[in-house]
Amino acid sequence: MNLTKSGQNPQRISVRLLRGDEVVETKSMGRRSYIYWSNNLYWWLREGDTVANITKTYFNPFTGEIQYVNLPPLINWKDVIVPTINSVSITNDVTGRGSTVIGPIGEMKGDTMTVYVKYSHVISKWTEGSSFFTPLGEKEIIDSIKIILK
Repeated sequence: MNLTKSGQNPQRISVRLLRGDEVVETKSMGRRSYIYWSNNLYWWLREGDTVANITKTYFNPFTGEIQYVNLPPLINWKDVIVPTINSVSITNDVTGRGSTVIGPIGEMKGDTMTVYVKYSHVISKWTEGSSFFTPLGEKEIIDSIKIILK
């Protein structure tokens, strides 16, 4: 992945959850499933760092012009560690596709990001005389991919 900015460089990552050619279905979630994501890279947002510069754009009916107003910047008030991946997504019930977004920063050039994806499949049985299913256990499926940040 080529990092083109000093700040975050967002990129979408997708996965499909299938059993053979069919979308995975469970009794508790149906054809939608939670997918959990993690990776090995984080960055610091320090106290006093500018989080965002906000420009308000509006049409001024008195002058007939578009006007731009720079609002005060949004400033961070404490040190925090920022993950470079959104941690949870839900798969589409028709396609089985789930997506997340990674956001490595420019300082990570030369690093290798390892992205992990995890799915937990609940194994259940129908409870006779009831409309409920009894969970019997879980099977976890974990995979990973390495992304070189250039």
